Amino acid sequence: MSFKPPILGNEPRSVARRRTLCAGAAALCCGSTVLIGCESFQSDPKQEARLAWDAQRAALKYEQASADLYRGRVGDAIHLAGEAVTLSPTQPAHGELLARAYIAHGDHNAARRVLETLRESHPQFAAAAYLLGTIFERQRDWDRAVDAFRQAVALEPDVLEHLLAFAQAVAQRGDAIEAMRILRDQLERFGSDAAYHLARAELAREAGELAAACDSYGRALALGIDDPPTRRSLALCLHWLGRHREALLQLEPLVLDQPSPDQFIMSAYAASLLATRQFRHAADWLQRFTTQRPTAGSLWLLLARTHEILHERDDAIAAARRATSFLPDSAEAHVVLAALLLADRNPREAERVIRLALALDDSKVEALLVHGRVYERLGDRAAAGESYRLALQLDPEQALATQLLSRLTE
Repeated sequence: MSFKPPILGNEPRSVARRRTLCAGAAALCCGSTVLIGCESFQSDPKQEARLAWDAQRAALKYEQASADLYRGRVGDAIHLAGEAVTLSPTQPAHGELLARAYIAHGDHNAARRVLETLRESHPQFAAAAYLLGTIFERQRDWDRAVDAFRQAVALEPDVLEHLLAFAQAVAQRGDAIEAMRILRDQLERFGSDAAYHLARAELAREAGELAAACDSYGRALALGIDDPPTRRSLALCLHWLGRHREALLQLEPLVLDQPSPDQFIMSAYAASLLATRQFRHAADWLQRFTTQRPTAGSLWLLLARTHEILHERDDAIAAARRATSFLPDSAEAHVVLAALLLADRNPREAERVIRLALALDDSKVEALLVHGRVYERLGDRAAAGESYRLALQLDPEQALATQLLSRLTE
């Protein structure tokens, strides 16, 4: 298999670079006509010797251009790859390299011209279709990207990179279910490849198929992709599915091995500890996390709930106040604080806080229930009853609202 240099980023243009680009483009124009048809000459020993010499020179220029592109010398790569095309236009790898260099430079139009010429002269050359797909992908032209990647897959069905690009383009076009089917149908061909399962996991996660995502992340890990990002993704999927004990097995190494994990991992770890009734352990970790992320309102809110479970009301109220200060638009944070204030026999402040919660979200059942309990405590049974009835209108199956309203009307 020929060496395929990576597509690198753009580099600033200069006068010298522009002269180089022009030379490369000129070489392309000279060679492209030969790419389309070049077998019309008569056999001639001298001509054959010259062609062999040109092919050797082209091979050397190709290797140097590859090295230049790899090192980020994009203009030099364009110049040398263009010369290689001119010297040996029947070698498709030379045109592919020139297209890659143009893509690295950000000149997608020039790259497309090279690739379209390649597709005409070498219709079985899958790399040309694949690179065209990457150009359309960058331009967010998903229909043409899908068509190009589909052709690359048809030409080289055993190349996983082509299949993954095809499925991802289909998903980006808006059909995640079809993209998942495309990958699933190739299980027999690529089932032993970790990258295949990782791609299936990412598509399933984006489609909201969390159980399938967990399964595929697990297979990718078992097949050798044992890195923190994959473990993180698996851990979060398990957490979202409510499989907290399994999630902790993945989360704990991420928490222990990193001096300061990201906030999502902190929240998932603490929430999974709470779900498995490890309350004191959760409180200890949340104290550490809020020290590391002092403005993370979601962590303060978890800490408030944890202190409440442990009957540490003063600490719970203090944490809830911090949560509302960092999450001023969160109705949930205000509901938690109001409920804690009410339990602490402070109904007047609880009334102020629960009003803020309802101003943020007047359809939140939990806020209406706390609102009713506050007014019950203040002796306004009519206002309390109205809150409970509103809660039941929003959620007729809300057992607590039914119970509170029934008690109020006895």
